[in-house]
Amino acid sequence: MQIKKYYCLLLFICKLLLTSCQSEAVRMEESCFLPDSTSYRINVKPNDSIVDLEPYIDSVYYVKLELSDESIIGRIDKVMVFENRIYILDGQTSSLFIFDRTGKYLSKICRIGNGPGEYNKLNFFDIDAERRQIVLTDLMTYWNMRYDMNGNFLSRKRIPINNVGFAPLSNGKYVSFSNFSDNSRFLDPEYNIVCLDSMMRIEKVFFPYRSSYFYNPYLQFTIKSGGVFYAFDNETYFQYKMKNEVYKVTPDGLSLKYAFDYNGKNFDYSIITKKKDFHDYYNTGRYWVTHGVYDTPDILSFAFFENINRKIFVGFFSKNSGNTINSPRFYLNGQQFFHLPVASYENRFISEFSPDELLEWRKMVETVQDSLVAKGHRVERDSLLRHKALIDRIRLADSLTLDDNPVLMFLKLKPF
Repeated sequence: MQIKKYYCLLLFICKLLLTSCQSEAVRMEESCFLPDSTSYRINVKPNDSIVDLEPYIDSVYYVKLELSDESIIGRIDKVMVFENRIYILDGQTSSLFIFDRTGKYLSKICRIGNGPGEYNKLNFFDIDAERRQIVLTDLMTYWNMRYDMNGNFLSRKRIPINNVGFAPLSNGKYVSFSNFSDNSRFLDPEYNIVCLDSMMRIEKVFFPYRSSYFYNPYLQFTIKSGGVFYAFDNETYFQYKMKNEVYKVTPDGLSLKYAFDYNGKNFDYSIITKKKDFHDYYNTGRYWVTHGVYDTPDILSFAFFENINRKIFVGFFSKNSGNTINSPRFYLNGQQFFHLPVASYENRFISEFSPDELLEWRKMVETVQDSLVAKGHRVERDSLLRHKALIDRIRLADSLTLDDNPVLMFLKLKPF
């Protein structure tokens, strides 16, 4: 009985210390929203018609990722290009693959275990450009780990709150996205964005919520694989799906960069404070939400869908002209051409293609060619496809087998 009392007292003291250490930061609540002189409001009218990309394409090239016993990719969850290397997070095998810009395999980090430099499950990765370090996150053990650019383990720190997104900031600091997780033990109220210092102590908090509204019954918004943070021009950005907004994240705070308006049919964010109404609205309401955003210096790509029909649209926004194009189907000379971007690099958007879909597409093209030849037409395959991007793609398909790694497409768009 005496031991039990001592144990309870110890738990109470620990909780009191944790609360007192964080209370000052928590009281900041939604402080440090910063102005941004180059923020954009993007008005989007969903377009269900096919868009022909030919007038918009500047150039396209493909990168075939080398296949070896050490470089078999199970699933691409995130892509980053940094200093002429391609980094690919494979959540299926909990590996980070490193290729050069031509697709030649260089190395990987795959260290499943419980010791220093090891992890149980690789959920997120980023590159700290300031320190030139690879940053990996394991949400099974809540370790955040740092490696040098050659994959050598440097250090690890325990993440102090529940989250489904984690990224490095400058000065060795971090930002975490809770996605309405139960953090009632650590924060009161709870916050979706928590900025931490280099020692994992809470500094700033944004977007309050109560997790009890989401966990009885359980409810949590889905997020894209690879997380809600992306890097552009050595800055970190946060995609807030349910607000249809994108924020630049710095150690000093958040600044609103992009705000999307889907013809007045955005998700009503105020509903999260009304438990019963929120559950009904989340499941049956008709609203549009932003799924994925990627930046280049002149053009922004974004994906979005309507809650009920779930059809995914892809859009592009010109920062210079303010023009927007969007569609669920982008074609080139009658051929379905474009996939959802998975990353951006310099002035190009990166998409992923699996070997089986490229081989199936080549088979379809050759079937059309054979049909025309059977009708007496002399048709060469290249003349049938006409555009260089399609001709390069089918020649790439000629070199593939079903066992090969995925292919990355790098697309540059013209000003529009």
